[in-house]
Amino acid sequence: MFANTYPIGRMVVFVSIIFCVPFINGTPTEAADRPPDSGTFLQTLLYEVQPLVGSNSPNENSWMRFSVLSNESHDSRRSDCLPERVISEGFTSQLEATEVFRAQSPGGCTGITEGCGYAEKQTPHFRLTEFNIYPTFSYLDDSSATYNEFEFASHTDFGFVEMENRTVLNVADLPGTIALGPTNPGDPGGTADIRANGFGDILSGFFFSPKGSHASNVHVGVGPVITFPTASNDILGSNQYTAGPGIHASADIGKLTTGFFLWQSWGWDVNSGDKRANQLFGKPFVIYEIAEKWDLVYIPLGLSHSWKAKTGDDWTVPVGGGFRRRCNVRGQEMGFQVQAFDYVARKSKDPEWELRFAIEFLFDE
Repeated sequence: MFANTYPIGRMVVFVSIIFCVPFINGTPTEAADRPPDSGTFLQTLLYEVQPLVGSNSPNENSWMRFSVLSNESHDSRRSDCLPERVISEGFTSQLEATEVFRAQSPGGCTGITEGCGYAEKQTPHFRLTEFNIYPTFSYLDDSSATYNEFEFASHTDFGFVEMENRTVLNVADLPGTIALGPTNPGDPGGTADIRANGFGDILSGFFFSPKGSHASNVHVGVGPVITFPTASNDILGSNQYTAGPGIHASADIGKLTTGFFLWQSWGWDVNSGDKRANQLFGKPFVIYEIAEKWDLVYIPLGLSHSWKAKTGDDWTVPVGGGFRRRCNVRGQEMGFQVQAFDYVARKSKDPEWELRFAIEFLFDE
């Protein structure tokens, strides 16, 4: 029993880390402390002033903490350099804290973030931008496979750099003769008499780019892409960790949005009898608006090249595409896709053709 639940446990721990890391540096504030007009999207900022030098300093061996509630859309700033809420130790009054703080501020106090003699520590701003579900039905000879891909896309602003994370989880029902997807970079083997269903491996990419680049028409991010062996059955995963460099590039040109994810995977921590993965993966996407709320799309499960395979059994290339309908469902922006693909180049365990659907929840529209 424990052998079957161990991969699921790893999956739960990994997903918790992915979505909790951006909040580690945050300082939570009780709801009761929030002003009525502070808005719904609040950030908690923590400022700390080190103890002043000198035995006669009012806050000797003490800290002065400022906990500020701020709204991104709120542009006003206090001119006295003190946040709205002050919690202090070692000062007899807020006025005394104000005078000491001003005295230690080179260049005078001209605003809350400029000329005030301290460095702002801002909690990384995290937001979920997309949640996509891709039901995929693949066919090879008399065999069929289903592959349900769950993709989480998020954006974290660290101040000077932005990070986009794409994490893919999947639940599959596969025969031993079909290996699916870029989250399965190994060669698990199998025969037509074996079938498995359950969780597959987890794929997660971290793409870093300069601040503000996501708002431009051309965007490029680079960073590591990692696969975690969370599969509940050997047929559904690679049985190894993989990692390698990746790149995400995209461009908006009029009605056309196009780009790709490209990454190299090298395997390690390989179990006995498994081949160490060494593959190149790509996920291109092309979206062209043909009418209001209607798009032509090419978003395949993925392309791949195996560096170790023999010629003729080294490439996976699906060709096809379909349609996408965007709409608003009870205030939520959504997209629905239907596509069909023919594998013009395929490895021995790739499907011959497949149908691919998508349900998109768009939070960044």
